[in-house]
Amino acid sequence: MTFFRTFETSLGDVLVMRQDNDEGGPEIRYYFEPETLGLCSIAVCFDEDDYEIRDSQFDKIDLAQAELAAKEICRFA
Repeated sequence: MTFFRTFETSLGDVLVMRQDNDEGGPEIRYYFEPETLGLCSIAVCFDEDDYEIRDSQFDKIDLAQAELAAKEICRFA
């Protein structure tokens, strides 16, 4: 089972990982490094037992969603 994917967006590379958050629940985390900041990330968290939903959503992530995540991070730069 793939636990990460990378996308080359117009803003730079975005790494998307299927992982558990600090509380042990499932999440999808997007990593991106804007020019003006260091490595940044945002996460989509799911209820503690929703691993199947997280996995299904992870499999559907495409370039457009990765680019949207990078744009969201850049809004705060």
